[in-house]
Amino acid sequence: MLPEVSLAKKIPYNARQSAKYSLGTNNEAISIRKFDGNDGAEFSITLQTYLQNAELDGKQVLNISDDRPAVVFEGNILDARVSRADYVKTNKVCVESGEKWYQCNRYEETRIGCQKFLGTYTVAVKATNVATKRVMFSQNVQNQGEFALCDDGNGEKTKYTVTNPAHTVDIYDGTSTPVELLAALRKRSAHTIRELVAPYNITIFVEFMKGNKGIAKESMDIYKGGMEFINAGRLDRGCSMLERVHETESNQQSVVLNYNLGACDEAMFPDDPTQAQAHYNAADQLLTRPNKDVTEALQRMNERVRQFQRIP
Repeated sequence: MLPEVSLAKKIPYNARQSAKYSLGTNNEAISIRKFDGNDGAEFSITLQTYLQNAELDGKQVLNISDDRPAVVFEGNILDARVSRADYVKTNKVCVESGEKWYQCNRYEETRIGCQKFLGTYTVAVKATNVATKRVMFSQNVQNQGEFALCDDGNGEKTKYTVTNPAHTVDIYDGTSTPVELLAALRKRSAHTIRELVAPYNITIFVEFMKGNKGIAKESMDIYKGGMEFINAGRLDRGCSMLERVHETESNQQSVVLNYNLGACDEAMFPDDPTQAQAHYNAADQLLTRPNKDVTEALQRMNERVRQFQRIP
């Protein structure tokens, strides 16, 4: 029996994420005009800050200046508001303890007043080449967020929940007033545009599968060496060695090899999720019973491909 390959499940990989849209400026100046609509002036300043601070490998990637710009950003704030809804929250409070510290003989329900604040921010933005009048980028960007404040019984308001659909928590962390929520949504919208038009660094954590089932004996040394490189964070060397193993026809029937090649592609080619999708799909087709890791990886890449297809 061939020895199993042992390695850490999750491996971090620092990758570059390309911009979805090319502005074609070649370091020429980019200008941001004042956006129309409610909150337009505030958003223009925020967007300028995010584009000015856009970096790749620690280097600035966009030249933001009003001096003879080659590309101009402009647009309209379609919606920038925070609505409030009052509601009552019911809590169960232990009013009679049992013999053990974790026991309660009697509960009472208390009703506390709460206010839920829901924020919506929608901006229509486009970037136009000044010389050709060609629209280089056009998109409606929408972000939502919410939080709730509840009366703690002493006349004080305590933040009860903060939700942040589909986005990182840092932008929303600490949000406890409508003004702060609107500012967080404004920043998130500017951040979304920044990632659409300028490349950025991203750390991707990918899960590799243990084992070597289906790998031919004559390929085992290369496969094990490749996995050791991957375990050490050297995906460039490790993944190329796995590709060599995959060139042997019999190895192409290995679920483990196809899955791990998919993990390689997911980390190293984030701009093209179809490559990882193909390997994960190959692994899935070779299975005779469901595998949680393969299913989750394939579903993740299917969604990534759909996201890319939605971008015009």
